[in-house]
Amino acid sequence: MVSAILPTVNITAPAPAMLARPWAGRLAALFVVAQLAFLALPRFRASMGMWAAVVGATVVCALGLGLLFRAAAKSGRALEVEWRPRATHGFQAIAQTIVYAYWAYSYAPTREQLLFMAAQLPFAYLLDMLLGWRRYGRFRLGFGPLPVVGSINLFLWMIDAFFAVQLAMIAAAYLSREFIQWSRAGQRRHIFNPSAFALTAVALVLLALERTDLARGQEIAGSLGVGPYCYDAILLGGLVVQIMFPVVLTTLGAFATLFGLGALYAALTGGVYFVDTAAPVAVFLGMTLLITDPATSPTNPLGKLIYGALYGAGVFALYTLLGVYGGAPWAAEVTYFDKLLAVPVLNLLVPVMQRLGEVGWARARTISRPFAVVLYLALYLIGRPQLVANEGRDVGFWNAACAADEDNCHGLAVAYQARCMSERRDIAFCEAAAPKVLEAGCAADVLPICERLGAHLLAGTGSFTQDPDRAGEVLTRACSGGVVSACFRHGKHLLGGSDPTNRSPEAGLEEACDEADSAACELLGLLIDRYAQSPTDHGRVIHALTRGCGESQPVACAHLAHRFAQGRGVPRDLARAHRLLETACAGGMEPACRMAKSLPTPHPRTPGVE
Repeated sequence: MVSAILPTVNITAPAPAMLARPWAGRLAALFVVAQLAFLALPRFRASMGMWAAVVGATVVCALGLGLLFRAAAKSGRALEVEWRPRATHGFQAIAQTIVYAYWAYSYAPTREQLLFMAAQLPFAYLLDMLLGWRRYGRFRLGFGPLPVVGSINLFLWMIDAFFAVQLAMIAAAYLSREFIQWSRAGQRRHIFNPSAFALTAVALVLLALERTDLARGQEIAGSLGVGPYCYDAILLGGLVVQIMFPVVLTTLGAFATLFGLGALYAALTGGVYFVDTAAPVAVFLGMTLLITDPATSPTNPLGKLIYGALYGAGVFALYTLLGVYGGAPWAAEVTYFDKLLAVPVLNLLVPVMQRLGEVGWARARTISRPFAVVLYLALYLIGRPQLVANEGRDVGFWNAACAADEDNCHGLAVAYQARCMSERRDIAFCEAAAPKVLEAGCAADVLPICERLGAHLLAGTGSFTQDPDRAGEVLTRACSGGVVSACFRHGKHLLGGSDPTNRSPEAGLEEACDEADSAACELLGLLIDRYAQSPTDHGRVIHALTRGCGESQPVACAHLAHRFAQGRGVPRDLARAHRLLETACAGGMEPACRMAKSLPTPHPRTPGVE
């Protein structure tokens, strides 16, 4: 009966077709030109890191192709191109496109990432050519690079300066597929899911170096969940593959296991394990589109269920382990990698799961694909409220849970950071939670939390009592640790105070000023000016205000103009004072406009005139 509702679809790949020999050189040249064409776009020209990465990747591929064509010409062997699209690649690309379409609709910056993905595709095709011609003398042209590039970009974006790492992940995916193989069912096959291998390799390096800030993982985790139908879009994309190919049992095993473990945790603690959902949206994406590679997973029903179940259990355990490693509950950017690290390990265990699925009692059990799809859909519909409208999304829930059990206070801290600091929701509950969370975070030496605590103590907002002295202590601590916004906040507070001897924000502001932060230069100059008496101090004031002066920082220009008009710490120079006031006026500072008109016009022979 179920089969009649949802028939199994059999896809027959089109017969391969050999292209004419000249197409080898033409395709190679086409993709090299396509790769270089991205350098003409303003977005790539604006970032030296991206520009250099594209140039470097193109040069490497062009040199490799040149050597292959030269070797082929010397041996009298022609490099061939075979048109051989595979249905699995095509439908995987369609599934990913559905997710990307909803993601780009709901979160505008994703549209820019689609441009970056397009720049990665020629590189992926060039690598595919190199490896195909090197091994077989034949390049199989098809859709293969589409799901590889699409999968990597679903889970990890690097910042612009490290765009080369984005390309390196594609290279790692192809190289692992080509060189890390074993024999399964009498055939040579790659061991690892190529995309997962590349993602895990980069994730481990970032974790080891404690530089998870180089990846935009938290941005992905947050933006994937934008919009009310984010889970549904992923489900729809997954169904495209699950209906066409026998992979739904893998997702079903992961989904059921993760929900089961979450329910057990809730029964024991009264909290929500993943804080605001039964399964984070990026984890749901992983179990739907990352672990379902047929080539690197078991082929029998029980093996698929075990594979999926172990993935769910692995993510569940890694969430806690990574949290401990990164300093939970202040380590959301570290726990993001929980859905990636388990996959290569599971790939290595596939032969074991395959054998378990072939024991006598299991071999006789078959589960029809239509039935499995319908069962999965039923479980999803039952569990959907816990995905999209979980009680853990309410900061008030975590206030009560923390009050009832101290072990749940970590959930309050995570919820506060997500709902109160990032999204600014649940204002009343946020104010009630702020003292406990911010004091705990600052005590744990989380410097951005210290900066926020200092802001509340300065203003006496919410549940806080105004305490300028304590605010100064925590802001100084955050500023000394490199939180420039804390330096600004403390510096502006000091400008309004009566103690010119407090110089604690200066080091942080000076460092930011050296990195061409004009606002930091302006504030630094104003702070030093409070106590400047020696020629050295006056020189520091002039240097900082000069670097800060511009239409975006008119106060620096006006203050500098006043010094030149009065000859304070510098030779009197009315002409320069006029120019500085005009700059401040152009920046919207009306008093500077009036001062420029009232300032005496310098005589042509005035020594200060340039």
